[in-house]
Amino acid sequence: MSKERLIGLDLIRGLCAVSVMVYHYAYYSGLGNFAAAGTYAVYIFFVLSGFTLFYVYGEKPLSSESLKDFFLARAFRIMPLYTAVVTYQLFSNPITFDRFSQYLVNVSLLFGLSNPGTTSMTPGGWSIGIEAVFYLLFPVVLLFRSVKALAALTIATFMLHFIYVHAIYSNKDIVSTWSPYTQAITFLCYFVAGVLAARVFHLLPKFGGSIWLSLATLLAIVTLPHLAGWDRVTIIADWPSALMIALSIGVVVLGARARITGAARKVAVFLGDISYSLYLLHLVVFFELKLQLGDADTLTLLAASTAVTLVLSKLLYTYFETPARRLRHARSPVPASPMRRHRL
Repeated sequence: MSKERLIGLDLIRGLCAVSVMVYHYAYYSGLGNFAAAGTYAVYIFFVLSGFTLFYVYGEKPLSSESLKDFFLARAFRIMPLYTAVVTYQLFSNPITFDRFSQYLVNVSLLFGLSNPGTTSMTPGGWSIGIEAVFYLLFPVVLLFRSVKALAALTIATFMLHFIYVHAIYSNKDIVSTWSPYTQAITFLCYFVAGVLAARVFHLLPKFGGSIWLSLATLLAIVTLPHLAGWDRVTIIADWPSALMIALSIGVVVLGARARITGAARKVAVFLGDISYSLYLLHLVVFFELKLQLGDADTLTLLAASTAVTLVLSKLLYTYFETPARRLRHARSPVPASPMRRHRL
């Protein structure tokens, strides 16, 4: 049976990508450091990933054929565009042996297994490496399909998260916390919580107002740290982190239950479609335009970067990402089932 497309999640996914873009553009334009707001916009992607994967694959039996289908779908979903972006980054600077070695680790996504925060070749790429690790772990998570088992796994991963993060930020000998923090172990709880939310999805009521609650929760995530005076360390390593994580999960759960129609539906689909391209491209576009425009004022740079990023993201989704996924089905010896045709 075909799975319903969750338009609310398209909207949340797109708005999170836009939030990250706004944070980066403001920071690199000297308008202000809104890292606290941009931080959890990225982390919501991990919840979305766990939710979407279980929503699509949670009822499928574990078999060699289903696992092959899953990993092929994941590879054709994220590797083509990521490979294109890091290839651009490779040729943007002189190619050395070390840079080429780093490139090979990036295009294979193996960099997610070790220090993705420092080995990624493109801004934001560290999260793609961690996503790849979660894809590898997903068949293991599927062994915990019951609500009780997934709840226990979620609790365990949250305990692991808080212990690990506390250990990092309480170690005064660590010069930089970025590399040890940006590891899969830090964010596994988000992914597993998303899986649990998808497992109980059918038990939750669906109502039209849930999208407004979801958007209000997302607004709270990106504004609360500044209103409360919390810096980035506070919201990821102190007690506010528990609140921020809970809000991040709530955004996804509420968004999944939303009914969106009319023009709002078209906007949600558009943002969901371009979210991956927008996330990977926005800083690449910004730095290239900054170089090309030279002495252009900040407003012109921001307007041009936003416009070019949106247009280029749409073009890449239509003429690059979508054909790449179709190629996967064309190469598959087994016709795609309705579940396989569901857009991830």
